[in-house]
Amino acid sequence: MTSGTTRAAVRRLGGTRFAIGLMAVGGALTLGVAAPAGAAGPASVTIAPSPSGGQYQTGQTVSVTVGPNSVFVPDTRVVILECADPGGTVANLPTAFIDCDGNTIQGDTVTVAANGGFAEHSYTLYALPNSALGESGTNVPVCNATQPCVLFVGENQNDFSQPKLFSQPFTVSGTGIATPGHPATGSSGTSTTASGSTSGTGSSSGPSGASGADAGSTAGGSGGADPGVADAAGTAPTGTLAFTGAPDWLLPLGFLGLLLILIGTGGRILTRRERM
Repeated sequence: MTSGTTRAAVRRLGGTRFAIGLMAVGGALTLGVAAPAGAAGPASVTIAPSPSGGQYQTGQTVSVTVGPNSVFVPDTRVVILECADPGGTVANLPTAFIDCDGNTIQGDTVTVAANGGFAEHSYTLYALPNSALGESGTNVPVCNATQPCVLFVGENQNDFSQPKLFSQPFTVSGTGIATPGHPATGSSGTSTTASGSTSGTGSSSGPSGASGADAGSTAGGSGGADPGVADAAGTAPTGTLAFTGAPDWLLPLGFLGLLLILIGTGGRILTRRERM
């Protein structure tokens, strides 16, 4: 093989390694930058089971779960309660505690796990206002078969600027307010009763945003804090996984790319010197 052929081969090999190195480094940088944007989206609130016939029944117990996410701070307490969402639109989502019913706060304590997820498996939905909660017909908000509500899930119901999520809008069938000779009933005709909560007015107290509806309640225990597991209907919690860092192979890929660039550059320099 002549020296000219050798130089040409070295030059081609150096150029190939240089190009591969550039692609490796570029790919590593692209994946490293794009991964957080694609992985750190908001989580979602899952209510299970799904409403029968398109509506929940007043007094029905459901599971409320949120999968792993980057929205909530681990080990913080979260509050769940029903809020008005007129028309069931994003534009009409509640903006303050006044749009919600403090009497619907869950009766037990729900704590965020290390992965941001949590679950409450004994949450009761009500048509609002509801005499089972000690409310009169003029109480607000209103949530029934024609006026949708959403579940507020957040760290502080007194401050809507704090981390929070809303469920999809839903409606609740049944009569929430008793009238003479007609008790408050669900769609099955049975009387509704409060489940898993203590009496209270729902007024807020304390820095954690606890309300009278759940202050001092121990009947529900801590079973609501069951993050990242399947809900009562056997459906895995939904939500977008929080970004936990670049994959382990990204760094070696970047180093390999740099090494190939150096080898390719060295080959070019060597070829140039041989020409001189």
